[in-house]
Amino acid sequence: MKVIQFNSIRSSLQSALENRTLVEVEMNDDTGNGKFTGFIINLSYRFATLQVIEDWHSDGVQFLPLDRICSIRTSELHFDRERILVWNGVGHPSMYDDIEIDSFETIFDSIQRRNGVVMIEDFESTEVGKILNFENESLTIKGIDGAGQWLEEDVVRPFSDIWYVIYDDEYSRVLGSYVESQVNC
Repeated sequence: MKVIQFNSIRSSLQSALENRTLVEVEMNDDTGNGKFTGFIINLSYRFATLQVIEDWHSDGVQFLPLDRICSIRTSELHFDRERILVWNGVGHPSMYDDIEIDSFETIFDSIQRRNGVVMIEDFESTEVGKILNFENESLTIKGIDGAGQWLEEDVVRPFSDIWYVIYDDEYSRVLGSYVESQVNC
């Protein structure tokens, strides 16, 4: 397995983006869940967008702060999986091309314009919800609990506490659709 050192993270991400290489991205130890597999589909000087691959299909995207990435791995197994994924119809998802990733503000603005549900991961918890606002270096969402109910109080997280943002994954999509359907009942 090939491991990329931190000092070449950005250039390795750029290469993975240009070559459409399946990679495993490992986050700094304090991020808990740590390793994600997918394709880099966008890159800025602060964030990488990873098309997450789970069980032979695409499961949304993650916006990963570059300063939290500690390694990028590829292996022969990844190349084999890549061939199968392409055969199974997993391609470049152009539906995310309009999401700007220059900062947390641009990411949240792009997702809010889509009226999307996000998942944010931080040191204490994982929260799912609709973006209400983002200002003064913090995000406020209308949270959704695991039973598909709106939380009574809004969830506020400083940008500095957010490890990464997940958008358009199956878990968040289903919870968001379910809670919206219950409003109309």
